[in-house]
Amino acid sequence: SDDLDNVFRQLSTVVYLMDCIDDLDEDFMEGTYNPLLPESGFKNAADFRMKKVYDLTAMLNSEIGSLQESYSRIRPQLRAGTGICDNIVYFGIPDSAKKVMMGSSTAKTSVKNVLSNRRQRMSEGT
Repeated sequence: SDDLDNVFRQLSTVVYLMDCIDDLDEDFMEGTYNPLLPESGFKNAADFRMKKVYDLTAMLNSEIGSLQESYSRIRPQLRAGTGICDNIVYFGIPDSAKKVMMGSSTAKTSVKNVLSNRRQRMSEGT
């Protein structure tokens, strides 16, 4: 159904945005594309989040709100698993977004690993 397609599209968008925010430092250090990285003036993710807190929060909240709205349209048709789906959509996703915005995500890599990977790529000529 179109509503179910919307739920998965919006879920993918929210996860992608959180990943972009979470990976700012890593993507900058590795030279990897990240649509949120500015052309110049990037210091680190904490500074970027602080300067863009309202824009990033508004963007995440808008996408999460759209996800929750789409989910609420398909929820009455779900035959099982509503409890876990409710938990993910109404609590898990917003909590993850909050953690990413605070810089307390568990998906962080260490600076040592990032630099090590960058050095390896540079020596390989890529």
